[in-house]
Amino acid sequence: MHGRIHLLKKFLMILAALVVSVNFNANADTAKNSKDKIIEIRVQGNRKIETLTILSKIESKVGSPFLPERVSKDIDSIFSLGFFKDVQVDSKKVPEGIILTFIVSEKPIIKSVSIKGNKVIDTDKIKKEITLVIDTILSRKEIENSIKKIKALYQGEGYYLAEITQQQKPLPKNGVEVIFNIKEGNKVTLKRIIIEGNKAFTDKQIKDVMETKEDWIFAWATSAGDFKEDVFKKDLQKIDSFYQDNGYIEVEIGEPRIEFSSDKLNMYLIIPVKEGRQFKVGRIDIQGNTLFSDKEVADILGFKRGSVFNRGKLESGIIALSDLHAQKGYLFADIIPMRKFPKDLPIINLNVNIEKGEKYYVGRIDITGNYKTRDKVIRRELTIAEGDPINSLQLRQSREDIYALGFFNDIKVKTKRGEGRKTLDLDMNVEERPTGSLTFGGGFSSAENLVGIVSVSEDNLFGRGWRVSVSGQLSTRATQFDLSFTNPWLLDKPISAGIDLYNRRAEDFSREFSRMETGARLRFGFRLVERVWAFIAPKYSKEKIFDIATDASSLIKEFKGTNETRSILYSLTRDTRNHPLFPTSGTRYEISYEHAGAALGGDIYFYRMLVDASKYFPMWWDTSFLLHGGAGYVDSYYGRTVPEFERFKLGGARTVRGFKNEEIGPEDKRGNNIGGNKEVVFNAEYIIPVLPQTFQFITFFDAGGAVLNSQSFSSGNIRKSVGIGVRLFLPIGPVRIDFGYKLDRKKGESPTQFHFGVGGQFY
Repeated sequence: MHGRIHLLKKFLMILAALVVSVNFNANADTAKNSKDKIIEIRVQGNRKIETLTILSKIESKVGSPFLPERVSKDIDSIFSLGFFKDVQVDSKKVPEGIILTFIVSEKPIIKSVSIKGNKVIDTDKIKKEITLVIDTILSRKEIENSIKKIKALYQGEGYYLAEITQQQKPLPKNGVEVIFNIKEGNKVTLKRIIIEGNKAFTDKQIKDVMETKEDWIFAWATSAGDFKEDVFKKDLQKIDSFYQDNGYIEVEIGEPRIEFSSDKLNMYLIIPVKEGRQFKVGRIDIQGNTLFSDKEVADILGFKRGSVFNRGKLESGIIALSDLHAQKGYLFADIIPMRKFPKDLPIINLNVNIEKGEKYYVGRIDITGNYKTRDKVIRRELTIAEGDPINSLQLRQSREDIYALGFFNDIKVKTKRGEGRKTLDLDMNVEERPTGSLTFGGGFSSAENLVGIVSVSEDNLFGRGWRVSVSGQLSTRATQFDLSFTNPWLLDKPISAGIDLYNRRAEDFSREFSRMETGARLRFGFRLVERVWAFIAPKYSKEKIFDIATDASSLIKEFKGTNETRSILYSLTRDTRNHPLFPTSGTRYEISYEHAGAALGGDIYFYRMLVDASKYFPMWWDTSFLLHGGAGYVDSYYGRTVPEFERFKLGGARTVRGFKNEEIGPEDKRGNNIGGNKEVVFNAEYIIPVLPQTFQFITFFDAGGAVLNSQSFSSGNIRKSVGIGVRLFLPIGPVRIDFGYKLDRKKGESPTQFHFGVGGQFY
């Protein structure tokens, strides 16, 4: 049908040209001699399309000679606008010259779009796929595009044989109603994928690389059994890449065939494969290499003589080699791999030609978009300076370090030619985010029950990167007031300094006693190397232990009344995570040691060692996997006793979920949790981002336990749980909600536990 319309259009164009030629045959010689000129150009018949739009497409102009061949081109140009179903030309000779009139017939205007025959898919959902726009000129291209989209929508629901046609119903004033008629047919299930001609790999190995999957018993929970044409086209490319990455560079993926069962309910997909020979690597010749040894280059490429050729490995190796050159200032190194084939042998000789080009240096570093944050707050996070050789790794690290400040939503870094011949200027554009919050609220916490919160915080005070917060919390179990200040760059040096002041009064989770604590902690941090910090934090606090239950443990009764604690905490931290709150890659390691009493004085004597490690693994579809582990040991000296409130008690949102706060630990004869001298904790999380950097869904497995010095860890004291949770970033701060289920529930314990918390990092 489309072809006939195209021929008809061409015929009309030729006919119009002939009419022009005949009308002016008698004056042809005059026209050629430029005696008859166009004195006026008119357009008739256009309603929707502006006259100027039409005239802008023609070559004939007022004052120019009339040329039939030029008018013929003008007709073609007007047709090319796509708005007209017919274009004719009329000419009138007057004493002054020629009046040229283009008579157009516009295509109809879309006044409505209707859907008929649909039962499975809602009309509104179908209309969202239609690209036709009301009150615009009818476009066959858009009709065809809409039919493709509707068909793809039905394929996604399993209706592969759905038929979509269209008809046009004329309306007054050159209007038209476009009607899409749908014949849905039966839902078709992809019953089997058949691979033909494969010998080197099994059907399963090939199917594993495909997103399209066969029907199976649990297909209802996945997209298995559904056939989507666009997805399948990508699957064919994946099969080709799979063979190429295993040395079969001659592979040919034939035209797939689709067959149906007699009742049209099941589909069988047949993919013919011609594997060819498997190629291996022969010689590896490297030319132009001056920065690395040939062995280093070969190792980066990942090949050695006799190894199976892998196209994907070669491509990633070239990218890695280019990046290594960029890390040494050769940002525009040209690395060209050439594949040579000895005659009739399944061998590939690799010839890698390296042209490193010129070494570039950093010119100017311009920072824009920081309306609040001072330039120096950003510049001090840069690991590269003006005049340094360009280093792509340092550029990436600098961007991540600036992002980790938590002041920006986005950071874009672009390079441009500098004033010097071998310099590149860096343009760094940042998008600032709100860094302060004022919060009044109330609610329910799994740890505190009913709770009211008042909090004022600013993470970028005066644009200097200073952090300050004042908060008060009142709950049915505790009252707490905190004041905190941190300057991360004291005297513009990589030295952080801060102070925490606090006053807290709380009933212990075991309800054995109440504790009131007032104190302060100073914090000093020193950056040893990139992303590695050492901290020292002296603390002074005065605690009062009161309202002790008669059946409380002796570890509490011993400290009844007022006690002073003087301690110093030392820690070493390495953090390479790519985001401070919602990381998807990187690691965080921390080891710490704290001691109290002895030469420091005070009433409480203990020393405590902690080791903590987290690693994030990027996964498919922007998801990630977290492994977190920790271990600790606490004891006293000089024959003193470690208070129960300084020992390890597990359970709760930050240790082993599914258990109440401080529910896990060794018990005395009365069943009181007295806390352990040793602890181990393990957490595994699968993280699914719902809204980037705002909302995450997680599933988790937790395990952990605490024991006395006289005890060993065993399956009986390592408690385990699984569950689900969400992570939110709200104006009040990070919010975590978890629901855990005990895998080793004991008599008298509830099977589940809900956890809710605000503030702090997740891991």
